[in-house]
Amino acid sequence: MLVADQLSKSAAPWLAGIPGLPVDPLSNAELSLGSGSFGRWGTVAAMLAGVALAGFVLSRSAVRRSVPGWAAGLILGGALSNLLDRVVLGAVRDFLVLGNVVLNLADLAVVVGLPVVALGLWRLVGEPQRVLPQA
Repeated sequence: MLVADQLSKSAAPWLAGIPGLPVDPLSNAELSLGSGSFGRWGTVAAMLAGVALAGFVLSRSAVRRSVPGWAAGLILGGALSNLLDRVVLGAVRDFLVLGNVVLNLADLAVVVGLPVVALGLWRLVGEPQRVLPQA
């Protein structure tokens, strides 16, 4: 996911010249959908903490098979790609215009992976606890 997203972001300026494609490359220094900012390094620190926590939870959940590994991979790959943009460029590169929103493949990966992971974790929480018999 990280490689595909970075390649698509690099290709976006050339794709923008093709008539009819919903491509408009721009930089987003704020958090998700322009919801706020803590400055470049504050945002990087917040994203790094979020990726670390998500990585811990998702890797354990994927190993236990409570969430599909592909969904965990989409979320972590997308988050890492946007984090890479913030570290290197100070902002995330968005380019894909969907209505009033401009996003990138990493954002789409997270949006696809989140409901799948949420469903898996919800099922895990809803399962009765199995107690092993005492020997």
